[in-house]
Amino acid sequence: MAPRLHVRNCRNFRGSGLPNTLTSLVVQDCETFTGQGLPDSLTSLTVHGCPSFEWRELPSSLTSLEVIHHHSFDAKNLPANLRDLTVYYCPLFDGRELPNLRKLTVNFCDSFAGRGLPANLLKLAVNYCRLFDGRELPARLMKLSAGHCVLFTGEALSKSVRRLWVTGCDNFSGEGLTDLRYLFVSICKRFLGLGLPRGIQNMTVLNCPKFRLDQIPEVLRWRTRSLTNCH
Repeated sequence: MAPRLHVRNCRNFRGSGLPNTLTSLVVQDCETFTGQGLPDSLTSLTVHGCPSFEWRELPSSLTSLEVIHHHSFDAKNLPANLRDLTVYYCPLFDGRELPNLRKLTVNFCDSFAGRGLPANLLKLAVNYCRLFDGRELPARLMKLSAGHCVLFTGEALSKSVRRLWVTGCDNFSGEGLTDLRYLFVSICKRFLGLGLPRGIQNMTVLNCPKFRLDQIPEVLRWRTRSLTNCH
């Protein structure tokens, strides 16, 4: 098994001097941890509640990074090989100038609107980001999840998106969607089910009061997997 380390509530832990065989590191509530001097063998790093953490001089070997509760963000200094980035409660994170990511998860980031994302991004999950509207997404994006984003309507969505999850987006109507194969919609007040693409192979609708099965084409009805609290 690859060497892993989880450090929590260690005030003097800085991260330097760790073994070169370490591949995964989780650091939580360590006041002096900066992220500098980490071993080149590290591929996965999670930083939770570490106010001194800096975005520079991270190992070039790093492919997965998760940062929770941080006051700043500096995309310019992220490793070029980073493929998976998860950000929680980072008010200055806007998603611009990121490296060549494949997967991005953004939660509770007030500055994130979804503009200027990496061209090769394949998976995007966005929750509780009030500026995110789903427009101007990368042309190659295949999977999108939007949760509790008040501006997200689903309109002008990239044609490359094949799988879509939408929860608690009051302005999502479902109109204008194209080329979807899978659709999950939950707690969306405006979702009617009109104009859905005929290529959908699997659809789940939960707690959408305006949605009615008889409003969608017959060819889609037999493909619908689940309906709950819908008219």
